[in-house]
Amino acid sequence: IGALREYKGLNTLIKTAKSSNHQIVIIGSGVNESYVRDQARGTSNLKYLGALDNIDKIALIDGCIALALPSDKRSEAFGVVLLEASMRGKPMITCELGTGTSYVNVSGVTGITITPQNHIELSKAMDVLHRDCGLRAQMGIAARKRYEKLFSGSETGRSYYDLYEEVLAR
Repeated sequence: IGALREYKGLNTLIKTAKSSNHQIVIIGSGVNESYVRDQARGTSNLKYLGALDNIDKIALIDGCIALALPSDKRSEAFGVVLLEASMRGKPMITCELGTGTSYVNVSGVTGITITPQNHIELSKAMDVLHRDCGLRAQMGIAARKRYEKLFSGSETGRSYYDLYEEVLAR
């Protein structure tokens, strides 16, 4: 979901679709849009929906089993879509990049972390979450709790307030 940029791991996601039977939906627009559209045409379990409005995007997040963000470069500094998934109680699959993606998605707690550019690991992570509805639910609940604790509006506001207080006290 989002801008279809080079660092989003689209190649990994497309390879995963072509080598598995997982239903994968890509949403967004950007410089790699024509590539994604072309790849989706020849792959029955890969759907490219283009850019969607917020209501449709949230409906798709609500209806999914998990959200995969296989970004493979540190250019993916945070991944706001991970917050959207967390807010909706969805487990996540991300790559270990040493960025904010690993802060939002805690491996083994709120989702699964894989090696960048590894479509086999991505497929296995999808298998785990598809097969194990108990684990999927547990990770989704943990994702929602982490969202409430660290990223909700009230917590974000409190964090900013505390930071301002600290700066002013210097």
